[in-house]
Amino acid sequence: MVIHDAVKRVIGCLVGILKGIVTCSKNAGKENARYYLIDPDAGYSIMEFKSPLVFKPAEHIVSEDFGDIVHTADISDGTGELDMLSAAVGRNIGKEIYGKAYKGGVPEIDAVTERMWGAFRWSGNLLLRKLAYAAPIIIRFHNDADGSGGAYGLYASLRDLAGRVAGLNYRHNTTWIMNNSVSYGAYEASSDIMIANNYECVEKPLLIIIDFGTSLESNPGIELVKDRFDVIWLDHHPIVEGFKGLDLENYINPWNFGGDSNYTAGLLACTFSKTFSRIDTRDIENASLIGDYSNFSRPGDEGTDISMILDLLTSDMRIAFGSATGNLTPYEIDKVISDSAKRKELADFAKMRLDEVMDIALGSLKKYNAEKATIYMLDFEGIRDEQSKFPLPGRFSSKLLDRIIGMGNGPAIVVVHSGRYVSMRVPRDLEDKVDLIKVVGSVKESHEELIEAGGGHRTASGIKIADAAEKSKVLREIVSLLKAQLAGSA
Repeated sequence: MVIHDAVKRVIGCLVGILKGIVTCSKNAGKENARYYLIDPDAGYSIMEFKSPLVFKPAEHIVSEDFGDIVHTADISDGTGELDMLSAAVGRNIGKEIYGKAYKGGVPEIDAVTERMWGAFRWSGNLLLRKLAYAAPIIIRFHNDADGSGGAYGLYASLRDLAGRVAGLNYRHNTTWIMNNSVSYGAYEASSDIMIANNYECVEKPLLIIIDFGTSLESNPGIELVKDRFDVIWLDHHPIVEGFKGLDLENYINPWNFGGDSNYTAGLLACTFSKTFSRIDTRDIENASLIGDYSNFSRPGDEGTDISMILDLLTSDMRIAFGSATGNLTPYEIDKVISDSAKRKELADFAKMRLDEVMDIALGSLKKYNAEKATIYMLDFEGIRDEQSKFPLPGRFSSKLLDRIIGMGNGPAIVVVHSGRYVSMRVPRDLEDKVDLIKVVGSVKESHEELIEAGGGHRTASGIKIADAAEKSKVLREIVSLLKAQLAGSA
């Protein structure tokens, strides 16, 4: 067939022969349309081109390039070659997946990793397959040091892979989204489906979830995407009965492999990445361990400042990027992490700001006496600088608990509330007496109409209230439930 002159100018800039099977298209039929194709003989070597012509996935394109103008193109149905292409891609991907489990040197962590390695490899193979076909990939991560650390570790590993293996480029059709809650609801699912609708591909789009809770509030979103996407869900929260994420083929949680929440989601994502990249991510892993108060954290080692910076960036990226607002991605994180001067500047600012807020908070606490502990409650509204969202109440509640205990005030529980959000923290030496997951469950049951979302860990949980005007009811219920658990009557 003869190609229109406009197409000649677009495709004609390619050197040599344009040949292969179209695996994915973006915005087909529009002015900004892009196409991705693989030469079956190469296994995977993604070629990207623009064209106003509409090519369908699985079409086979062969064109001759004489100088800088494409004169002819033979386009035929390439469906019959997909099996051959799939086999070639599979062989090449197989060479990039490590067989032996990664060992980081901590026996307790390595034992859980060993048990998860089969699931990691299966999911790693799936991720590389999507990269090979240039399929749309959406990566959502929780907006704290743990979730963003996991996203950054995955990004760094994908960047390393792309530098080593032509055709596995993470930049093709990959979208990073920071999530401001730990539930994957219908809104998030609908947004992801809208992104995926811009593409046509021989493969399903891939959705990767990092550090979301296992709350029932995620069930509606899971129902919407489970047939539309392949899903890799990396999480470390205790699993709540009725959570539908368990039905996903690539749901990986250390609780299902003899581990617990101390194996953080950031560590989980970095270790998952070790199936195809062995770059050093120990500082990022430690940042996530510190951010989520894991027993495996090393607060004095590298990663301490990174954890503080990740908390800062995920709270308010304007502090680092001026007037820049919106979605934080690993690209922005990398601009800070890779700049030693910027890292020090932001870490020093974060420490100074936390000290200022802490001094105000310590003078604003309400106390409730209970058996075996004191319950401290803080109204966080107005304590922070109006010009900055840092620190967020959830992260601050953990630091507040540390400070109170460090002051020698005895066993303590912290409840911090701001607007519609309530954050609760319990020290590990009380976790045999207090279970915040049960507290959240009881509050949901008693005030079902008031609770929009809630969940977390046994010692760190949060609740989002539908109407801030009704918050006092929820706070009274929380104090009552905590006192009952401490007294051993609940």
